Amino acid sequence: MNNSKFKAIHRNDYQPPEFLVDTTDLLFRLEEKRTKVTARSRFRKNEVSEDNNGDLTLYGENLELVGVVIDGDEVDAGRMVVTERELQILH
Repeated sequence: MNNSKFKAIHRNDYQPPEFLVDTTDLLFRLEEKRTKVTARSRFRKNEVSEDNNGDLTLYGENLELVGVVIDGDEVDAGRMVVTERELQILH
């Protein structure tokens, strides 16, 4: 199956992730016509990553971004890049 949406990643191309996920908590609010999911994740920089510029990229599709909070502070829209497939939080 050749799906142009996905790029092949070969073992030789592997790089350690820039961030590690310590925990993820999900809260689901199920309603008749929609579902609201609140995700709370704890990330930390991966010290062995060579390309860690401090930017965090999260992937997802068909999502509506309501807000981003880091350490209790709402992230300014100027620090975020949002596309159909990803959310990038700039350092």
